[in-house]
Amino acid sequence: MLITLKQLKVLCDILFLKNWKVITLLILGQLCTALLNEVVIYVVGIIPSKFYLILDAVPAERSYTQLTTLVIYSLCWILIISLMNSFKTLITGIIFVSWRDVLTLSLHKDYYANTLSTYRANQIAAADPHTNVVNDNPDQRIASDAKAVCDDMSQLVPVLVVSPFIIGYYSYQSNAIAGYRGPLAVVGFFVLATIINLLLMRPVARWTYELERQEGNFRYCHMLTRVHCESSAFYNVNKLEEENMAKGLRQLLSVQEQLVYSK
Repeated sequence: MLITLKQLKVLCDILFLKNWKVITLLILGQLCTALLNEVVIYVVGIIPSKFYLILDAVPAERSYTQLTTLVIYSLCWILIISLMNSFKTLITGIIFVSWRDVLTLSLHKDYYANTLSTYRANQIAAADPHTNVVNDNPDQRIASDAKAVCDDMSQLVPVLVVSPFIIGYYSYQSNAIAGYRGPLAVVGFFVLATIINLLLMRPVARWTYELERQEGNFRYCHMLTRVHCESSAFYNVNKLEEENMAKGLRQLLSVQEQLVYSK
């Protein structure tokens, strides 16, 4: 856990401290958009009740002018929601591109630090003595995993930013309706669900990591076949290559099967 927190701190330092002015403005924009979106959702949520009032009236008292006005009013709010969602998606995409640029360049700086750093990362599969994690497939980590991390973080940050305001508002509402038992029940349910989720997701996370490692090894074997195809043709080792690929595929599918059972 301590190692994970340290790694998370290093990641946050890279993502937030570099270009912090731009990132801060983008996150503030996300915050404002998310808060306005909650207000718009509340307003849209009460529109159906206005339709019920008009449609439930007797035909003699039903006002089609009011119905037409309400339909136009609803369409305007739908347009506003669409624009806000598009703006939120735009800001999220800009944050993702900025973070991927910063994180990938930071990884490149360590990957190409000196003449031996690239060789050590690719050829010496030494396990970390603290985490017992093998530094496998650095090309996949830089090209694919860095992208996935930045994508997940860009999706997660808006939720983390707006959640305290939403939690505070609904806690106040539940306290006003049910007293102190309302917020206490919500917090208790959250803690219980978090503990259960941690217990259930731990094996899934472990097998997901192993699956990604096996996927990288399988892709790397195919890359070696492509690079050394001329040598393979001279030595006539196509059957051996096929057997090695089949072995790698069986290992990959075995891990994938374990992941399916874990889920």
